Amino acid sequence: MKELTRYKRQQWEGAATFSETPGLAPASDCDRLEPGDPCSAGEALAKGCRDQTQLVSGTFSDTKLTVKSYLAQWLSHKEGSVKPRTVEIYRHLSTYHIAPKIGHKRIDKLTPLDVHGLVTEVASCGGARTANQCLTVLFSTFKKAVRWQLVPRNVVEATDPLRKPHAR
Repeated sequence: MKELTRYKRQQWEGAATFSETPGLAPASDCDRLEPGDPCSAGEALAKGCRDQTQLVSGTFSDTKLTVKSYLAQWLSHKEGSVKPRTVEIYRHLSTYHIAPKIGHKRIDKLTPLDVHGLVTEVASCGGARTANQCLTVLFSTFKKAVRWQLVPRNVVEATDPLRKPHAR
């Protein structure tokens, strides 16, 4: 892996981007920005380093999709490949259980802790079976999001399904 040593700010149609310049000693912050640039040198350097590190590690995502909007896209994609009743069940779970709790979060900012909180909350209201069904729907949606390269990893994989209570 190349060592990232210095970033140089470039202007391209008004958008700031960062490019790697290996082998050069770090310059002062003044060398990185042109006068009148909207952000400070520290902000530009921090953003560039963070973006480059995420890009190299494979965790970079710049999508603005929320869980709710992505679920709608995923459901429309599923309509042609599964039975109508299955889509109806998926839509019910996403509309009444998933979207009200985590629908506002961006898909690239969702954490396993958020998913665990959703499962716990759904289980307290609707039972373990419903919570596990929500977990299954979320797993499928994020599996497709990884394939479509919207997110770097499936955060639902880190959440275990709930155990069903034993009948006595």
